[in-house]
Amino acid sequence: DTDIFDKWQHGEVRPEYVRPHRVWNLSLEQRTQRNKEWFQEYRQLCSDKLASIVASLNSLAANLKSLKDEPRSASFAQATIVACTTSYAAKNRHVLHDTDFDTVLVEEAAEIHESHILVNLKESTKRLIMIGDHKQLRPKLEHYPLRVESGRGIDFDRSMFERLILMGYPYSTLDTQHRMRPEISRYLRGTYPQLLDGGRTMNRENIRGMSRNVAF
Repeated sequence: DTDIFDKWQHGEVRPEYVRPHRVWNLSLEQRTQRNKEWFQEYRQLCSDKLASIVASLNSLAANLKSLKDEPRSASFAQATIVACTTSYAAKNRHVLHDTDFDTVLVEEAAEIHESHILVNLKESTKRLIMIGDHKQLRPKLEHYPLRVESGRGIDFDRSMFERLILMGYPYSTLDTQHRMRPEISRYLRGTYPQLLDGGRTMNRENIRGMSRNVAF
């Protein structure tokens, strides 16, 4: 009964309808101390019970994950190529690392954080092939002090792809573009001075309904 407990903890005398007990003989100060002790004991009891429940839940989750990973592991073991995002590969690293893949190919490598690539390499990796353009977008990073532009030298948004090129590692560059008409590609010569236009980009008909083929 909360009403009886309130009377007790506020130092009131025992009501006649309540059975005698030694706790009613305690002073207000003693009752306050005993109340704190009870609360601490109850909190510890709840904490221990919660920890036990969480441990059981984690064990069940691990077992469930293992059951879900078994068919994926079997599929990966039989596959010649596994295609996925770097985030998926990092999240399922324990499954992918049970396979015998010796080659890792990364697309848009200039936009991927170095850590996302490193976490997906293992001791059996023999080849790391990175495809991208280090003169375009870097990996996304919101905290400005960690970015290259801040000039602080942390450069957390510099990809492994860009870093290795700046260090002098050899790389191959595509020098002919087959997408843009010359009127557009000429704006890129400042960044790509050696860029050539493929034959299919030449002599295209003018864009209908516009006075010029390039407009800003």
